[in-house]
Amino acid sequence: MGGLVIAFRVRVRSHFLDMKAGGGKERQWRMASDTPGSGNTTNIGSIYGNLDDFKLGNTPFESETEFLDYWRNYEKTAELRKLKFSNIREYRSWKQQRTDTNL
Repeated sequence: MGGLVIAFRVRVRSHFLDMKAGGGKERQWRMASDTPGSGNTTNIGSIYGNLDDFKLGNTPFESETEFLDYWRNYEKTAELRKLKFSNIREYRSWKQQRTDTNL
């Protein structure tokens, strides 16, 4: 039998998001993905998976700090993202280049 698939839309400024199906609270960054929630906006997308993925916080982000910085720097258009980053791997490379430049 397949697992229950749940999707959440989260806001950067809230610290916790109720997990209705899980009965508890989980930090938003542990449930967010590095892709937008839709193709024409920059809403923060959620991880997709079964209930255990949400309970375990299977996310691409290593910390809340990385999550916040990623989405604060995520560009609004695909054209601008080509110049910066469009996923967590590119973000980490972009971040490293900025750090190296500031040394």
